[in-house]
Amino acid sequence: MSKIMLVDDDPDFLEYLAFMLERAGHSVGCVKTGEGAKSMLREGEFDLVVMDIVMPNGTGFDVLKSMKNDGIDVPVIVISGFLDGLSLPYQEACKTLGARAILHKPFSVEEFLSAVDKFRRNAVTSL
Repeated sequence: MSKIMLVDDDPDFLEYLAFMLERAGHSVGCVKTGEGAKSMLREGEFDLVVMDIVMPNGTGFDVLKSMKNDGIDVPVIVISGFLDGLSLPYQEACKTLGARAILHKPFSVEEFLSAVDKFRRNAVTSL
Protein backbone atom coordinates (compact mmCIF):
# COMPACT_ATOMS: atom_id res chain seq x y z
CA MET A 1 0.00 0.00 0.00
CA SER A 2 1.25 3.47 -0.90
CA LYS A 3 0.35 6.86 0.51
CA ILE A 4 -0.59 9.07 -2.44
CA MET A 5 -1.41 12.78 -2.52
CA LEU A 6 -3.93 13.91 -5.13
CA VAL A 7 -4.01 17.58 -6.09
CA ASP A 8 -6.73 18.87 -8.42
CA ASP A 9 -9.15 21.79 -8.24
CA ASP A 10 -12.03 19.78 -9.77
CA PRO A 11 -13.75 18.15 -6.76
CA ASP A 12 -15.58 15.52 -8.84
CA PHE A 13 -12.41 14.46 -10.65
CA LEU A 14 -10.51 14.43 -7.34
CA GLU A 15 -13.14 12.18 -5.78
CA TYR A 16 -13.06 9.86 -8.81
CA LEU A 17 -9.26 9.49 -8.71
CA ALA A 18 -9.32 8.95 -4.93
CA PHE A 19 -11.96 6.24 -5.32
CA MET A 20 -9.87 4.43 -7.96
CA LEU A 21 -6.73 4.57 -5.83
CA GLU A 22 -8.46 3.47 -2.64
CA ARG A 23 -10.05 0.56 -4.52
CA ALA A 24 -6.53 -0.40 -5.64
CA GLY A 25 -5.46 -0.47 -1.97
CA HIS A 26 -3.71 2.89 -1.63
CA SER A 27 -4.08 5.47 1.12
CA VAL A 28 -5.04 8.84 -0.35
CA GLY A 29 -4.78 12.44 0.79
CA CYS A 30 -6.64 15.01 -1.30
CA VAL A 31 -6.16 18.75 -1.66
CA LYS A 32 -7.64 21.26 -4.13
CA THR A 33 -4.97 23.99 -4.36
CA GLY A 34 -1.26 24.37 -4.92
CA GLU A 35 -0.84 26.11 -1.56
CA GLY A 36 -2.70 23.26 0.12
CA ALA A 37 -0.37 20.78 -1.58
CA LYS A 38 2.73 22.61 -0.31
CA SER A 39 1.33 22.59 3.21
CA MET A 40 0.39 18.90 3.06
CA LEU A 41 3.87 17.99 1.76
CA ARG A 42 5.48 19.78 4.71
CA GLU A 43 3.24 17.95 7.19
CA GLY A 44 3.30 14.40 5.86
CA GLU A 45 5.25 11.85 3.92
CA PHE A 46 3.96 10.52 0.61
CA ASP A 47 5.09 7.87 -1.84
CA LEU A 48 3.65 9.70 -4.84
CA VAL A 49 2.04 13.01 -5.77
CA VAL A 50 -0.50 13.13 -8.61
CA MET A 51 -1.08 16.78 -9.45
CA ASP A 52 -2.88 19.03 -11.88
CA ILE A 53 -0.88 21.96 -13.27
CA VAL A 54 -3.57 24.62 -13.60
CA MET A 55 -5.09 25.34 -10.18
CA PRO A 56 -6.00 28.33 -8.04
CA ASN A 57 -3.76 29.46 -5.19
CA GLY A 58 -0.54 28.05 -6.58
CA THR A 59 -0.08 26.17 -9.81
CA GLY A 60 1.46 22.75 -10.18
CA PHE A 61 4.60 24.51 -11.42
CA ASP A 62 4.72 26.41 -8.11
CA VAL A 63 4.41 23.17 -6.16
CA LEU A 64 7.11 21.45 -8.23
CA LYS A 65 9.46 24.43 -7.68
CA SER A 66 8.74 24.42 -3.95
CA MET A 67 9.40 20.68 -3.72
CA LYS A 68 12.69 21.07 -5.54
CA ASN A 69 13.76 24.06 -3.38
CA ASP A 70 12.78 22.26 -0.17
CA GLY A 71 14.55 19.03 -1.15
CA ILE A 72 11.31 17.02 -1.14
CA ASP A 73 12.09 14.02 -3.31
CA VAL A 74 8.73 12.41 -4.01
CA PRO A 75 7.80 11.15 -7.47
CA VAL A 76 5.23 13.37 -9.19
CA ILE A 77 2.81 12.54 -11.98
CA VAL A 78 1.44 15.68 -13.60
CA ILE A 79 -2.09 15.45 -14.94
CA SER A 80 -3.48 18.17 -17.16
CA GLY A 81 -5.91 18.89 -19.92
CA PHE A 82 -3.92 21.99 -20.80
CA LEU A 83 -0.41 20.60 -21.36
CA ASP A 84 -1.57 18.61 -24.37
CA GLY A 85 -1.85 21.81 -26.39
CA LEU A 86 1.18 23.50 -24.89
CA SER A 87 4.59 23.51 -26.43
CA LEU A 88 7.31 21.05 -25.60
CA PRO A 89 9.17 23.57 -23.36
CA TYR A 90 6.28 23.56 -20.86
CA GLN A 91 6.28 19.77 -20.74
CA GLU A 92 10.07 19.76 -20.37
CA ALA A 93 9.77 22.32 -17.54
CA CYS A 94 7.54 19.88 -15.65
CA LYS A 95 10.13 17.14 -16.04
CA THR A 96 13.03 19.44 -15.16
CA LEU A 97 11.23 20.39 -11.96
CA GLY A 98 10.83 16.74 -11.01
CA ALA A 99 7.74 15.33 -12.70
CA ARG A 100 8.28 11.66 -13.59
CA ALA A 101 5.36 11.49 -16.01
CA ILE A 102 2.71 13.63 -17.64
CA LEU A 103 -0.77 12.24 -18.22
CA HIS A 104 -3.02 14.18 -20.55
CA LYS A 105 -6.68 14.40 -19.56
CA PRO A 106 -8.74 12.51 -20.38
CA PHE A 107 -6.88 9.28 -19.61
CA SER A 108 -8.12 5.76 -19.02
CA VAL A 109 -8.34 4.10 -15.62
CA GLU A 110 -5.77 1.54 -16.80
CA GLU A 111 -3.34 4.24 -17.96
CA PHE A 112 -3.69 6.07 -14.63
CA LEU A 113 -3.24 3.02 -12.40
CA SER A 114 -0.33 1.78 -14.51
CA ALA A 115 1.47 5.14 -14.09
CA VAL A 116 0.81 5.11 -10.35
CA ASP A 117 2.23 1.58 -10.00
CA LYS A 118 5.26 2.49 -12.08
CA PHE A 119 6.18 5.75 -10.40
CA ARG A 120 5.25 5.49 -6.73
CA ARG A 121 8.31 5.73 -4.49
CA ASN A 122 8.45 2.15 -3.25
CA ALA A 123 8.05 0.86 -6.81
CA VAL A 124 10.95 2.92 -8.15
CA THR A 125 14.25 1.10 -7.81
CA SER A 126 16.17 3.12 -10.37
CA LEU A 127 15.30 5.71 -12.98
